[in-house]
Amino acid sequence: MRDRFRVTLLSFRDLIATAVPFILLAVGLLALAYWLLDPAPPRHVVLATGQDQGAYAEFGKRYVELLKENGITVHLRETAGAAENIALLREPGGEVDIAFVQGGADDALPVSLDEGDIPDLRAALNSLRRRLPALRIVGGCCGTDARHVSALWDVQGEAG
Repeated sequence: MRDRFRVTLLSFRDLIATAVPFILLAVGLLALAYWLLDPAPPRHVVLATGQDQGAYAEFGKRYVELLKENGITVHLRETAGAAENIALLREPGGEVDIAFVQGGADDALPVSLDEGDIPDLRAALNSLRRRLPALRIVGGCCGTDARHVSALWDVQGEAG
């Protein structure tokens, strides 16, 4: 019985002696990878806004406050607008991390919107108008192009 206990202790000691170095090596490599890859979000960002009194500048000020609550420092960079913001974002290793850009401001980027289902839009809006007769629709889905607007007008005309 004593020999069996001794063999068990030796086996356990051998297991620890061989497993612990591998476990320490694995933990060390994971820590090194985490440190090198830095998966956490940045703590400092530069946000290109627009002209000082414009909407982009106001949005930028709001982002400063919102992100400050999460420990992220935002430095605002005043620009001439969306075109300059796009140019700053394209600079390799540029001084700007994020920027406000108006949709469609960059012809080089593909812009595609879902065309939506106009008959479905018309049916949904008709249903809403029957249930809420005082409802006035301003806007639509997707890109709200002329087809969507005409569908909205049809709805407005049918309900009123």
